[in-house]
Amino acid sequence: MRFTRAYLSGSSSQELAPLLAPGVRAHGTAATGVAVEQAEVAGIEDVGGAQAIVTVACELADARTLYLAVPIVRASAGEVAVSGAPAVVAGPARVGEEVEAPRQLAGPDAAAIGDLVRRFLPAYFSASSPDDLSYLLAPGGEAVPPGYGLQPLGVPSVKQIGDGEGARRTVLATVRVRDPLSGETLQLGYRLEVSRQGRWYVDRVEGALS
Repeated sequence: MRFTRAYLSGSSSQELAPLLAPGVRAHGTAATGVAVEQAEVAGIEDVGGAQAIVTVACELADARTLYLAVPIVRASAGEVAVSGAPAVVAGPARVGEEVEAPRQLAGPDAAAIGDLVRRFLPAYFSASSPDDLSYLLAPGGEAVPPGYGLQPLGVPSVKQIGDGEGARRTVLATVRVRDPLSGETLQLGYRLEVSRQGRWYVDRVEGALS
């Protein structure tokens, strides 16, 4: 939680250094533009090798809740440290909630939706603030850029959640990325809400580690 608060406030790499594992570099991002009012652990996933992903729920001053997945490693007896750059992720599913399997994009707008998402993700990774995405975001759309320069490797795969063909869709985009700070290669999935308003725009972004 200390790391999450510091990271979202835009702390420098020197300020974050005491919370990082040896050899790991990271710098904060102030991309939310809003202070963190409260932070609490929402989930822990043991991934083996003395490592885990800790998801922290951050309540922002503008009443939004942002979930940040932070990779940690056991540094020594009784101590842990952050082992890589965090990711903005979707909140944990509610008890009993079913996760619908994605399917191929449907209808005559499939190509346009795919093109939008494949343009959006590289811009999303390189953006320093939501304003950098204004051409691709719908009016009032929400997207908090990761803010640490993830580099996409290859072309994202884009699928649809649900079987509708209307002017509003939910899609799942998966892409392999490289973290320039740690050198680690990851596969990330992003759930995007998109809509057609003359042309297709992104309304909302939720990330999900995959």
